[in-house]
Amino acid sequence: DLIENTILKNLATELTAETESNWQSAFWGMELAFYRSDSILKILKNTFNTFFERSPSFQRAYLEAIYALYPAEFAPEMRRVAETTDLPKLFAMAVHYLCRSDENQKPACQKLLQHKFSDWQTHPILYMLSLDLQTSATEKFNSRPALVDLFAHPFEAGKVIIYCLQRNDRDYPGLTIIKKPDGKFVRTWDGSIFSIPHLARSASKLPGYLTNGNTPEGIFSIQGSEVSKNIFIGATPNLQLALPFEVAANTYFHSGHKTDTLWTKARYENLLPRGWRNYEPIYEAFYAGKAGRNEIIAHGTTIDPQFYRMMPFYPNTPSLGCITAKEIWSGIDGTCLVSDQLALMNAYFSVGVQDGYLVVIEIDDKRQPVVLDEIIMDILHAEDQ
Repeated sequence: DLIENTILKNLATELTAETESNWQSAFWGMELAFYRSDSILKILKNTFNTFFERSPSFQRAYLEAIYALYPAEFAPEMRRVAETTDLPKLFAMAVHYLCRSDENQKPACQKLLQHKFSDWQTHPILYMLSLDLQTSATEKFNSRPALVDLFAHPFEAGKVIIYCLQRNDRDYPGLTIIKKPDGKFVRTWDGSIFSIPHLARSASKLPGYLTNGNTPEGIFSIQGSEVSKNIFIGATPNLQLALPFEVAANTYFHSGHKTDTLWTKARYENLLPRGWRNYEPIYEAFYAGKAGRNEIIAHGTTIDPQFYRMMPFYPNTPSLGCITAKEIWSGIDGTCLVSDQLALMNAYFSVGVQDGYLVVIEIDDKRQPVVLDEIIMDILHAEDQ
């Protein structure tokens, strides 16, 4: 049904201003099902002929589909977008596409950014793009402060802290652990540290400060739990999260003061341990929120993992930027067979405190899932401090 009616049927209609939304639904379906074919490639190539006549929302969805599904086939088109567009989001998408396969293009793209946008230092997307263009993965992780300092830090008294540890390449699942307000980490019945695999990869795999990109690095405010009505998320309770600027400061910091609404970078910075305050990657969540990202939560999934059986994160499923936990459902009667999401929520509820923060941090650029043994000594040392 997804392939026939959402993808092929919509792409068979003539592309006009009135049918742009139908085509955008097709782009979404293509990403969800990781659906590619020679005919789809031809359609996308032909669509570029009218790209600059289309609405900005269509342009963004079109570039996202290309970024997600055809990482090398559209270099000339993306170069033209980068040189022509005056929209920062489209420019960033095109530049990331070009530099993903050829890092040697980074200096030229940085020069183009500064030439095209005089306000780049004050624009959240362009500022983060510039950091990406000037910092290699090696440089980033060589400058990363010690994890033990992050684990030992209380952030705020009386709050639960959830750590979601990821790789630089989000194709590989991360790992999530939970710290109680007393500084001890949640454990299972046998005394071992509670953890679940956690995927912070979007279907597009765009950077976290762009619409529908990966889950941004940095600090999210925990705003309790809910049960979603979205059929792709399913009925397992989810963890409600908020980015800076998505909600007022008093809501983000759980302060309760009605007049405490204004946002500054200093307030976000003050949540961090002193040694982490100059580490720019952990501010991605701040700039993502300032750029308008929202509705990023930690949820389960009813999406068929078979779409992704050839991917390193299988049987996890990606999202539109949320953090997703593995869930397997019976194809016979619809019952839940496996749920890491339920395990996460039960561990969260066991703390007895709902207010707190979730911290997403990339720990290195290894190409393998994050496992507990990598961080167990940092956890134990943090508990002793």
